[in-house]
Amino acid sequence: MKGNALASISGAFWNEHHRTVGTLRRMVEPGAAKQDTAGGASGAQGERGSGPTPSPSSAVFRRVCLILGPAVFAFFAFGYQPPGLSFEGAAVLGTVGWMALWWMSESVPLPATALLPIVLFPLFGIERSGEVFSSYSNNIIFLFLGGFLLAAALEKWGLHRRLAIGIIRILGTSAPRLILGFMAATSFLSFFITNTAATMMMLPMAMAVITSVKEVGSEKPEEIRGFEKSLIFGVGYSATIFGMSTILGGTSIPFFISYTKDSLGIEISFAQFAGFAVPFALVFLLLTWFYLVKIRFRVSMKQIPGGRKIIDEEHRSLGRMSFEEKLVTGVGLFVSLLWVTRTWLVSPIVPEITDGMIAVIGAVLLFLLPARKAGTPRLLEWSDTTKVPWGVLLLLGGGFALAGAVQSTGLSQWIGDQFIGLNGVPALVFILIVVLTLAFLTEITSTGATAILFIPLMATVAVAVGQDPLFVMLAAALAVNCSFMLPAGTPPNSIIYASGLVTIGEMIRAGFVITLLGAVLIVATMFTWAPLMFSF
Repeated sequence: MKGNALASISGAFWNEHHRTVGTLRRMVEPGAAKQDTAGGASGAQGERGSGPTPSPSSAVFRRVCLILGPAVFAFFAFGYQPPGLSFEGAAVLGTVGWMALWWMSESVPLPATALLPIVLFPLFGIERSGEVFSSYSNNIIFLFLGGFLLAAALEKWGLHRRLAIGIIRILGTSAPRLILGFMAATSFLSFFITNTAATMMMLPMAMAVITSVKEVGSEKPEEIRGFEKSLIFGVGYSATIFGMSTILGGTSIPFFISYTKDSLGIEISFAQFAGFAVPFALVFLLLTWFYLVKIRFRVSMKQIPGGRKIIDEEHRSLGRMSFEEKLVTGVGLFVSLLWVTRTWLVSPIVPEITDGMIAVIGAVLLFLLPARKAGTPRLLEWSDTTKVPWGVLLLLGGGFALAGAVQSTGLSQWIGDQFIGLNGVPALVFILIVVLTLAFLTEITSTGATAILFIPLMATVAVAVGQDPLFVMLAAALAVNCSFMLPAGTPPNSIIYASGLVTIGEMIRAGFVITLLGAVLIVATMFTWAPLMFSF
């Protein structure tokens, strides 16, 4: 009985882990998905049923890190205390090492690793339990929760599909414009829902267009291949690019926003960040489209055989806009209006209002407003929350707890002192090194875990070398999202690779250029546009 309960808990954590890290290959392959479902019900296999089978070498690496993590903590907590660092600081340093090893190797589920501060910090006198628990109820976490619930409502009533098809129809169906239309639609969705969901929704439509082109066969094979590659890469890359433009797009941006407020006392609103990041993402998107269509795959096809027909059929299948879609649209517009006007219109009237509160207001409205469809009395029911990636919220909470302890114990100051010799390095050189290092590091590590570990570190190092910490953290928060080369880099990468239409070699060649392009664009944006939007 007890063993079954433990197995059930372990299985639940692994399910949340795989949803958090975005290993969604089997979601694209129906046969594999069925296999996972069967496997998930069978004993120990269910613990990792929703994820890929690790290779022997990666399995050994995970086992080593599973043991090495606690050993690193014990070394600093009970053995070696670095000069100039308190016992509490050394214990936090050990915790950072422990969590970093488990996060990077995924030896245990990411959300489970994020719970370690709840146990370790009160036990070793680092922080009181109430302080640690408060990190898991941060305002940004509720902003994310509200955003997830709004996204669930969009998907439940099909509004996201209507919006995407509408954008594609507006931009037209010539080959280059159709690719741009798909990229624009995916980008728009990624601003409001996760980049994973946006990619999962747009990829089947893209593959339907590709199939139609192949069936007609009126174009040369090399022209069809160029269109196919550009469209598939365009969908995946645009989801990642525009996920960087919003607080709701991933873990790195909300973590940066919250840590900036806690460590520097600077509040960055939803609207302020979007005002900075959306122009950056638009330029990045257009440059990516130009590279894919004009340089990398040289799309020479002018018109898409049957392309307009497919999009029109998709549009007709949606029918008239339903009552529920109209209500969800109203709630989304209401929440967006409050986010945009909060700092200059709403806050003078309601001083305590935050972006997280606004997101929760929107979520409550979705649970209150009625639906006319039989069997669904409200726009959202509690059963719909099964789609919420709760593991991401735990991951953020663990990151906030870790970052708070790094600062409160003096560990951040101690780390900064180790880099004092770099003082005087030119800002351009320093930012370029930070951006390139993090951009390529996240090709092989979790984006969220990398952000949580390195954004506080970058703030500390920035102070030590005489740079503005906000400036450096912002560049780092963007850089950890520039992962375009490998399937494991981001969930959209995994999804487009799982389509079977692109190879690893093609991903590396195309992604390497896009990663470099993103890094250069980040550095250029930091020295041109960012100073106009933030006070450095």
